[in-house]
Amino acid sequence: MHPDQILRSLRQAWLFLRRRGRLVGFVFAIACAVGSFGVYYAPKRHRTEAVVQPQGQLPYPGPLNTMLEDVQDDLALEAMASHAQLELVPGSWEGFWGQTTIRQRFEVSVTSAPLAVDGRKQSSVEVRFSTLTPKRSQGEAAVRFLAQALLDADAQWRKAQRTDEPEPQASDEPDYRAQLQALRASAPEADGSELVRRLRDLRQRIAEAEIQQASLLAREQAAADGLQELDARVSEEATQAYLAYLDAEREKARQEAMREGSGDETRDPRLVRIDELEAQLERMLATRTRRHPEVRELVRRLEAERRAAADAGLTPTVDPRGVDFDPTPFQPGPTPPVWRQRAPSYAGWVGARDEVLDVRQLLAVAREELTALVTQREGLEAAQARAEDTQRELARLERLAEEQERSAAAERNERAVIPPLRLVPPVTSRAESLVWVGWKGVVLLSLLLALGVGVAVDLGDDSYRLPEEVVGELGVPVLAVIPRLKGG
Repeated sequence: MHPDQILRSLRQAWLFLRRRGRLVGFVFAIACAVGSFGVYYAPKRHRTEAVVQPQGQLPYPGPLNTMLEDVQDDLALEAMASHAQLELVPGSWEGFWGQTTIRQRFEVSVTSAPLAVDGRKQSSVEVRFSTLTPKRSQGEAAVRFLAQALLDADAQWRKAQRTDEPEPQASDEPDYRAQLQALRASAPEADGSELVRRLRDLRQRIAEAEIQQASLLAREQAAADGLQELDARVSEEATQAYLAYLDAEREKARQEAMREGSGDETRDPRLVRIDELEAQLERMLATRTRRHPEVRELVRRLEAERRAAADAGLTPTVDPRGVDFDPTPFQPGPTPPVWRQRAPSYAGWVGARDEVLDVRQLLAVAREELTALVTQREGLEAAQARAEDTQRELARLERLAEEQERSAAAERNERAVIPPLRLVPPVTSRAESLVWVGWKGVVLLSLLLALGVGVAVDLGDDSYRLPEEVVGELGVPVLAVIPRLKGG
C-alpha cells in the first residue's frame, strides 16, 4: 500500500472518530454493561472428573476396552442418570440444540491413556470419567457411579481369572540355583583370594631365589677364576722345582762320573759355568718362550761364556777328560704330582678348590629350590586359572538363576497377583458458565457492536460537520464556521 493511501485511511478514521466518537463510546458502554450482567448472572454447570488407575500403577492385563464399552452403553448411562437424578426435559431448549441423548446433554466422556512410570519398562494406564451437570452433587454421583461400574467389571474379571487359572506345568528348564549351590559346595576356593595371596608370596620368593642364584653364580665365577690362576701358579712352581731337582741330580751324576774317570782332576770352571747356564736355559724354556726377557738375557750370557771359552781354547761340547756321561735319564718330562704338593701356593690352591666346591654345592641347592618354587608356581597358576574358570561359571549360573527366578516371579504375579483398579481421590469439579464468550468476549463484542452502530449512522448522514470534510470532498475553501451553541 502506498504511504499516501495509509495516511488518507488514518485521516478518515480520525475524522470518523471526531464525528461519531461519542456515539461509539456510548454504545460500547451500554453493551459492556449488558454483557457483564449476562455473564455474571448466567446459569452455570459443573465439570466433574474422576480417575481410575491400577493399584500400584502396575501394568493392567485385563480387557480394559471391553469393560469401557460396557460402561458406556445406553443401559449403563440410563442407570447413571437415574442414580444421579439427571433428566432430559422433552421439548426444552436442549432438544433445540440437538442434545437429545444423555451422553450429549451431560457431555459424558470416558477416556483411557497410557501412564508412564519412572524406572519401569511397561507403562500403566489410567481411565478418566467426565460429566457436565447442573449441580456439583449430581456430577460427583454420576462419575462415581461410572467408576464403580468399571471397578465391578474388573472384580468380576479377576474372579473369573482365578477360577480359570490352570495348574502350573513342570518345566524342562534346569534348576540353575541348584547347580550354582552344588558348584559352590564342590569348589570352596573359587573366590581365588587365598590363591592370589599365595601366588604373590611365591613369586616374591622366586625373585629372591633368582637373586641368590645370580649372586652364587658370580661368586662361583670369581672363585673359579682365582682357582685357575692358583693352578697355573702351582704348576709353574712345581715345574721349576722339578727341573731344578733334575739339574741338581744331573750335575751330581756328572761330578760322580768325572771323579770316577779322572780321579782328583777337575774340569775348567768356565766349562762348568757353561753347563750350568745350559741347564738353566733348558729349565726356562720348559716354562717360557725365547722372547721372554729373562730367557734372552740368559742366552746372551751363555753366548758370552762360550766365546770366552773358545778364545781360551776350550771346547764345551767335548769333555777334555774323556769322561763317559749319559744325561738321558735326567731329561725333563711330565711333572710328577708330588711336586705340585711341594709347591708354596699349593695350600692356597687347595683352599680355593674347596671354596669352589662349596659354592657349587650351594648353587646346586639353590637351583633345586628354585626349580621346586617354579614348579609350585606353575601349579598355583593352573589352580588360579581353574578358579577363574569356576568364577566365570558361577557368574553365569548366578545370572541364569536370577533370570529364572525373575521369570518365575513374573509368571506367578501374572497368574496370581493381578493389580485391581481403584478410584484415585479426589473427585474434581469446577464450575463452567453457559455464556461461552466470557469477560474478554464481552469486551470484544461490545467494541464491534459500537463500531458497527457508529459506521451505520455515519453512512446514513450526508451532512458536513467538519471543515476538513468540505475541503476534502468539495475542494472549496471554508470561509467561516458557525459552532453549535448549547440551548440554540
